Amino acid sequence: MLKGKTTFVFATCLSLLARSQAVDVLEDTLPKFVGCFKESAEVEKHDFPFESLRATVGGSIDACVQECSSNYFRYAALTNGQGCRCGTKFSSLETVDDGHCNIPCRSNATQKCGGDHLSSVFDTGQKTSGPPSHLQVSNISDTSLRISWKPPIASNGVVTNYIVSAEFTHTHSFSGLSPLMSWTYNADVRNADILDLHPGTEYQVKVQAVTELGRGVAAQLYLSTHVGYPMTPNEPVIVRKMIPKGQVVIKFEEGISENGPITGYRIVVLCGLAEFDPELLDSYYNAEKKGLSYYITASLDAEAYKREFTVGDGFRYGEFDNVRLRFDDGRCSEDDIQFAVGVISSDENQTCISYSNPHSEEIVKKIIPPESKDEGLQSGLIAAIVVCSILLVLVVLAYFAARHFAPQRRGASRMEDPQEMCLQGPMIEVENYGYLPEEEEESRVNHYDRLKKVLWDIPRNFLDIQSNNSLGSGEFGNVVKGTVLQNSYPTPASVHCIEDGALSPATKRSMLQELAVLINCGTANHSNVIRLIGTCESPDILHVVLEYHPATLKDILLESRTLERPGFERDRSIVCSLPQHAFLQIGVGIAQGMNHLVAQKVIHKQLAACSILMADGMVPKITNFGIAKYNRPNVVADFTRWTAREIFRSQHFTVKSDVWAMGCLLWEMAALGGTLYSNIPTAEVAGRVMRGLRPPHLGHVSDDLYQLMLQCWQLDLDERPDFSEICTALCELINSSENHLDWNVVPGFQYEPYSSDLELVRHR
Repeated sequence: MLKGKTTFVFATCLSLLARSQAVDVLEDTLPKFVGCFKESAEVEKHDFPFESLRATVGGSIDACVQECSSNYFRYAALTNGQGCRCGTKFSSLETVDDGHCNIPCRSNATQKCGGDHLSSVFDTGQKTSGPPSHLQVSNISDTSLRISWKPPIASNGVVTNYIVSAEFTHTHSFSGLSPLMSWTYNADVRNADILDLHPGTEYQVKVQAVTELGRGVAAQLYLSTHVGYPMTPNEPVIVRKMIPKGQVVIKFEEGISENGPITGYRIVVLCGLAEFDPELLDSYYNAEKKGLSYYITASLDAEAYKREFTVGDGFRYGEFDNVRLRFDDGRCSEDDIQFAVGVISSDENQTCISYSNPHSEEIVKKIIPPESKDEGLQSGLIAAIVVCSILLVLVVLAYFAARHFAPQRRGASRMEDPQEMCLQGPMIEVENYGYLPEEEEESRVNHYDRLKKVLWDIPRNFLDIQSNNSLGSGEFGNVVKGTVLQNSYPTPASVHCIEDGALSPATKRSMLQELAVLINCGTANHSNVIRLIGTCESPDILHVVLEYHPATLKDILLESRTLERPGFERDRSIVCSLPQHAFLQIGVGIAQGMNHLVAQKVIHKQLAACSILMADGMVPKITNFGIAKYNRPNVVADFTRWTAREIFRSQHFTVKSDVWAMGCLLWEMAALGGTLYSNIPTAEVAGRVMRGLRPPHLGHVSDDLYQLMLQCWQLDLDERPDFSEICTALCELINSSENHLDWNVVPGFQYEPYSSDLELVRHR
């Protein structure tokens, strides 16, 4: 009997427990009830701006909450049993007792959907912001675009900033592009120019609003940049000539382009050695009217390279007539005929065509007429005998003249210049680069002829100089933005405008020395060193043209800071948008670039994050050395905080001084752009560093990474690593399984302070 009662009690307990769990599960599945609030038309319009037009939505709690959640609103309000509104906050509503919201929902009488002029408010579970509204794109070019947006309708909090990102989804580029580029803008920004994009590439562009609760839902669109110019093709090959028919069979290679698809080809006929202007190219009949000796004879499809083409077959290809070649009218002989091929890349908005150059071998044949072997040998012997005879006579005459005039001239020289062996001015130590002027009075033509042997002498019509778009000022002149036409493709460039005719001889030699430094380092196309493209002369100004990228590493680091306000959800968030491997890979690139400078015997002296340009999003390029040095408008950088200890004593820079700065740069990167010794005035930095001050060990940096920094700050220069060793050490950190940069937010985390005033000498 006792056993039966015990069994009954146990079964009853199990039943009650199961009912309790079922109720708990049911409550968990219901939307969270916030409270009952009094209606106010003005407040509802501000806090609950969205009202569903679907009549069925206001009939139940679940339908209204689902409607608001799908529109990214955090709160749903049901009124009078039938209305459904969505909003971002309810704090300004007047609270009333929950029991007053007692009107049954129209579609579910078991639920209460507000009361008479009262609203039941529920939490939809949507925490972060909805997408920004009215995302639009404009000003699309081959390398840039502009996007604009408006604040999200469902912000669910105060927007602190916007994150814009661009990720390529399809490209024709052979080299690797940065998979994701990201920028952060202040909350009051409504548009952004996205630069350094690749031509002919499809991108997914996103904009996200950031509130104190983190990143919101992204507004996104897919778009493509305009195509760019294909690579310059090789000349067509003449397969055979059919002179009586006025036809020539040619074959050409497949076009190549990193900047868009190959959509077709053009065949150009030229007579004689005339170069052609692509802007003037036209059909045969129009070219005859204009008096041109070249014309387009055919426009072919993208598969035309797979087969031979007969020039002069009389058919029409595209909009061009392939007329019979007239070798019998005396205007163009069979030996004078030449051909060029144009590779076409086009999209809906733009067409770019690159043409092959005239055949160099044919030019040589025209300029140097052939002669027989015997005649050439005979002419060579006669010329050699004549030259030797003349040289012999000149040597004899020079000998007698020297004996007769030398004593008198030596005396005269001494009388004219009694201080012949004395230094007449300051001695300038200049390394002999093989193209510096040997005398200060040497003419401009002579020493710039030497430059042309080393650099590309850019034709003036290939260089577009934006004189009103100043980038800053260099030691020898202003620096402006421009574009240079390379391989028929416009490339962004920074242009140093130097009025070399107005420079003193000593300043001119200094300028050429600085240019020589950049020639040695910047013409090797090292992927981590700023590239010197060439020079362009005008009557008054020498233009030195370098590649241009708008963002510095300092800009990227400061923009990567994702945590801005104390209310951020620290347990699930990160403080930096850059992944660890990307951060360390940037360090590897800088070390490789500096190792290249060391191989060229160049000491940088100004290595810092502001001296690193960022190409294609994440590729570092070292600048701010040689003639590439310039200051941005209204500011002059101060590199005291990156200066090695020994420099404060001796002012003697070495390669190991740059290694010290590399350690400071690694710390600056780990601090996400924070200022070194931010609590110390610049005037006190030197003394404190000489007494042992070093940048601190940041909490999110591993011991191995900080130890590498400490090695760069060794007092003994021999104990500091070289840049190749730094590169190896960073690669080992990348390949290790440990986490060397912990971007997770921890209690009490704060960014290292950044103070622009401490990093500048002065504001101009």
